[in-house]
Amino acid sequence: MYHGAITLSEKKVLVVDDQVFTQKILAIQLKKCGLEHIQALSGGEGIDKSKSCAPDLITLDYMMPDMNGLEVLKALKSDPKTSNIPVMMLSGMDNPEFKEDILKNGAMMFINKPIVGNHLINMIKFIMIKKEISDYDENRLCVYLNDVANKNIGIAKNTKIVFSIYCLSVNSSRLIIYY
Repeated sequence: MYHGAITLSEKKVLVVDDQVFTQKILAIQLKKCGLEHIQALSGGEGIDKSKSCAPDLITLDYMMPDMNGLEVLKALKSDPKTSNIPVMMLSGMDNPEFKEDILKNGAMMFINKPIVGNHLINMIKFIMIKKEISDYDENRLCVYLNDVANKNIGIAKNTKIVFSIYCLSVNSSRLIIYY
């Protein structure tokens, strides 16, 4: 059972994205939150680092030169060493069937690019909180998340909507986030 405050320090986020600019921006934002940034510039490197670094979360770009994000996702979810790591898929592709396919293959969230402001960081915080108290009773988790959102402690006000959506679908562990 969960008691006390949730800390994000010492949590690791593997960012699998071939764009160096995206890596740099996320590294700065993650560091501000106390999260460790692990960089992978290709799908193959992302798979290797997910096994060697044991990240708490993976953000995965869809469009990469060696493997696309769906191929990487399938590889991660089929390996017992990496199958339980939450994955957030990021893409500019805005097709409902595509998004549904990503979620059916094991991604926890799908976030459209371009990412505005702190939305991605807020979703990373949400997943970290959910993972931290994953053995917590679902109804209590909803109460806790709404309490966190109401206090606005480091989480944007619009994230409260996501918490509410999650609480309305407590049997679902996957969300599609539109901005």
